Formats: sequence, C-alpha cells, structure tokens
Amino acid sequence: MSSKKASIATYLVFIVLGIAFFIMARNFPPTSGLYVSGPSFYPELLSAVMVLAGVVGIAVTLKAKDTTIELANLHRVFYTFGIIVIWVILWQYTGKFYLISFVGSGVMLWLLNGEPASKKKLGKTLLINCIIIGAFFLVFRVLLKVNL
Repeated sequence: MSSKKASIATYLVFIVLGIAFFIMARNFPPTSGLYVSGPSFYPELLSAVMVLAGVVGIAVTLKAKDTTIELANLHRVFYTFGIIVIWVILWQYTGKFYLISFVGSGVMLWLLNGEPASKKKLGKTLLINCIIIGAFFLVFRVLLKVNL
C-alpha cells in the first residue's frame, strides 16, 4: 500500500475525530465567570490541536516521497475503529460514560492483546481497565468536577 495514501487516510480520520470531539465539547456546561475557563476549554483546545496536526500532517505527507508499506494487522485497525464508533454512539445515547468506557476499553484490550485466552489475560485486562477508568474518574469527576 502507498505510504502517502495510508498517511493521508489516517490524518483525515484524525481531523474528523477532532471535529467530532470539538462538537461534543461544545455541549459541556458553560463557564461560571468572565475569566474562568469552563469544562469545555481543554477538550476544545485539544480537538483544535488534533485538527491542526492533521492538516499539517497532510501537507507534510504531500511533499514527502511515496513508498510502499505492508499492513500486517489491518483487521486490528478496523476492530479498534469499529469499537470506538460504537463506544461514542452508546455514550451519547445512554450518557453512561464510565460504564460504556469500561466495557469498550475492556473489549479493545482483550482483542488487541495477542496472548491466548486465559485467566491471566482476563485478570491483566481487568486490572489495566480498572486503572484506566479509575484515572478518568479521578481526573474528570473528582478533580475537575465534570460529569461525563
């Protein structure tokens, strides 16, 4: 596959996700004061940086020399993308971020881990998943007081 085509496709997905995150961040509650940044400030900033990085990446890629690359595990990319799309839709539909995230990230960790199915893999997946979701809860719900 052409490295330019793969890179541009990746950057386009990055831009689309940045735009989608920006739109979702606009639904966060407004700021409580004149000079205080509200809960949407950093997600909006991050999504703008994502879009900018995607545009710059496309510009750099168009100037670069094209090469051929092998995509060995392309099915994993599609699994991940599909899970993320389902994850975002379910989050928007149910409003249960932590529950949907626990299930979605658990499924991704399980599928993308190349180890054979075992109790050890299950335990490791659950532990890592609990740490990830716990960190999100601590940062957003406890520290920033944002209800996802």
